[in-house]
Amino acid sequence: MSSSAAAVTTAKDAVELKKQMTLIPAASIIVGNIVGSGIFVSPVGILRNVHSVGLSLIIWVICGIVAMLGAVCYSELGTAIPRSGGEYLYAREIWGDLVGFIVLWINLIVLTPAVNAALAVLFATYAMQPIFPGCEIPSYAVQCLAAACLVIVIIVNCLSTKWANKVQMFFSAAKLLTAAIIITIGIVKMIGGHVNNFNDSFASTDTNPAGIAMAVFSGFWAYGGWNSLNSMVGELADPNRNLPRAICLSLITIIVVYLLANVAYFAVLTPAQMLNSKAVAVDFADVTMGPAALLIPILIAFSLFGSVSVVTLALSRIYHTGAQCGHLPPIVSMLHKHRKTPLPALLTMGLLSLLYLNIGDVFKLIEYVGFTISLIMAITFGGIVRLRKTRPELKRPIKVPIVLPIVLCIFALGLVCITIYEKPVDSLIGMGIMATSIPAYVIFVAWKKKPTSFDRLNSRMTIFLQKLLVVVPEDKES
Repeated sequence: MSSSAAAVTTAKDAVELKKQMTLIPAASIIVGNIVGSGIFVSPVGILRNVHSVGLSLIIWVICGIVAMLGAVCYSELGTAIPRSGGEYLYAREIWGDLVGFIVLWINLIVLTPAVNAALAVLFATYAMQPIFPGCEIPSYAVQCLAAACLVIVIIVNCLSTKWANKVQMFFSAAKLLTAAIIITIGIVKMIGGHVNNFNDSFASTDTNPAGIAMAVFSGFWAYGGWNSLNSMVGELADPNRNLPRAICLSLITIIVVYLLANVAYFAVLTPAQMLNSKAVAVDFADVTMGPAALLIPILIAFSLFGSVSVVTLALSRIYHTGAQCGHLPPIVSMLHKHRKTPLPALLTMGLLSLLYLNIGDVFKLIEYVGFTISLIMAITFGGIVRLRKTRPELKRPIKVPIVLPIVLCIFALGLVCITIYEKPVDSLIGMGIMATSIPAYVIFVAWKKKPTSFDRLNSRMTIFLQKLLVVVPEDKES
């Protein structure tokens, strides 16, 4: 065999996460993370604060543009530091080991598994609505179906990254199909003369700055997930080209979809009906689709299943990278020897998500640490500025105007302040949860000279789990 053929064979057989994600799968990662149930269930946070159709539609667009600018800023980091891990990796590389660990800790013990569990519960709730029409759905049935959802998603991700990508692409398409149905019906209604809600659409506008600020806060969260692709940059083919293209393609699509979906809602439902609705898309369908209205809860369930899939696919890489950096046990950094999937990281995420299904109100737990999401964004935007000063020689295929991350850092800090002001008790509890990262860091990371018996046990457990799961350390790039 020639040396070139041997090199190709070696590269093909290498145990590593392959750089095989192209533009469309990359864009669908962002679409799948952003478009969950919010636009179909409760897209009224903006309207509730500004009280007018016209201004609410404008704020939807503005918030989408802000999210896209944030994603473009993240693309500078994603191409300058082209490894998976997202905000955790950037915090560690720019601000130091401890700050990186704090970001990882929050994702490990609360954010990622709690969000995944919450999405699974919402999926199960909507999936069972047609089975229990007009009745309360038994909680045990919701729990069982939510657990099944998590298990199926973890199994698919463990078996094949390529199949996991195909699954999330399918469900991202299902989300856009659901929105397209709503938008088409809305356009038909408008052509038929249903435009009363657009007459004097700014007449009842509340110009109170506090109300507008809360509207922007609500709208920006509706685009949450715009930073998700950075968690998988290490698996992106030609990131210098595909990362910014995927960001622009997905965010422009979502801005248009969100705007037209809200226009469709206003064509059928009055603002008062939307504000009083438990699920806007379901009420919209009840008014316009007749017996076919049962289709909408099913499509919303599809959308939520897709969200569980894409969150698992993208955010499990944070655990994988954290272990590579020595912040989690070495076993979590390993890959399945034959399937080349991050099986230990996926199992860790899956087990934690299943655990969170049984701890009570998982949605309340997410509220406790809500401010940390904005804080992590502020750390990342500030990191772009700091990295320009500390490492000016770093190759940056994408370089945004320095004023942009500065403005967005201030914006993110504003979101932190608003969250703490709106929910001071929850935020205080969240700070306590975040503070547990300090002793965890001291014990598990900073303390190097652990007892020999501990190191021996850790080594034995690692070898046992390697044999059990058939996983090996990832091959280093040459």
